[in-house]
Amino acid sequence: MESIKIITTWGVNWSGADYSFGNKFKLSYSGLSWLEDLDKIARKISPHNSRCFTIREALENKFIALGNICKGDKYNNKVETGYFKLKFYKKGSLHIEFKDKELLDKLNQIGGSLRSELGYEMWGKE
Repeated sequence: MESIKIITTWGVNWSGADYSFGNKFKLSYSGLSWLEDLDKIARKISPHNSRCFTIREALENKFIALGNICKGDKYNNKVETGYFKLKFYKKGSLHIEFKDKELLDKLNQIGGSLRSELGYEMWGKE
């Protein structure tokens, strides 16, 4: 399967030189509700509906395991949930890759059927 990714610029924060917090990663709470919604949708429509770590749980557990990451340090920036492969970076971006093509196809079908309800019926028309 071709790799399908969602790339956000607001997924995580790295404190860097903020010594009051330490050199640790943390979730960016400005986008947290969006990530939680993505998890809810995946669990709801997945043909393989099973309980697994959410994006939030997977990232928070990884950040705890990493501890302090100083500038220039090498670190493992990958983690997985039942539905997604995740990569995070110090600049704040979060890459979310779908693991299940059936889930992605179903999500695209739902999105396509809602297209006119979302106000996109004029796309592609001149």
